[in-house]
Amino acid sequence: MQRTEILTQNQVIGLIEFILSDSKNELYESYSDMEKEIIRFSNSTEFYDYLLKGILNNVRNFTFGIYNPASKGKFNISKIELNPKYCKGNTYRYRIDGWAIIFIDLKLVTNSNDVECRVSVNSKKELKIGYIQILNYGIGRMLKALLEK
Repeated sequence: MQRTEILTQNQVIGLIEFILSDSKNELYESYSDMEKEIIRFSNSTEFYDYLLKGILNNVRNFTFGIYNPASKGKFNISKIELNPKYCKGNTYRYRIDGWAIIFIDLKLVTNSNDVECRVSVNSKKELKIGYIQILNYGIGRMLKALLEK
């Protein structure tokens, strides 16, 4: 299940601040860079710095996962083996896996302050477990729509 909305960059930062304001929530990049560890964001400043560095390096797509251990879902970090022949000599990277994870995909809109924000979950059950507090934020319209489907 997924839903997409257009947000401003300030709304995205506000969303991340809201998510990280609950100390139980964990925010991770979904996939690591090649041959690097997965990044876990402890605060919105770390996230903002990550986003700014990406933008300066012409990155336009970012994917993150929110996990709350209180959901009693399943969360792990898996190593993906890569074929160096097709990956510029790189042999591995990491990704987050499991259930009760909300994924957020951000796509920066060219020549704009807008960000296409897609929120996805595997099922309503996963969305309901541990993440209802996000419904109180502006992105809640998106998540609420997922619950109502």
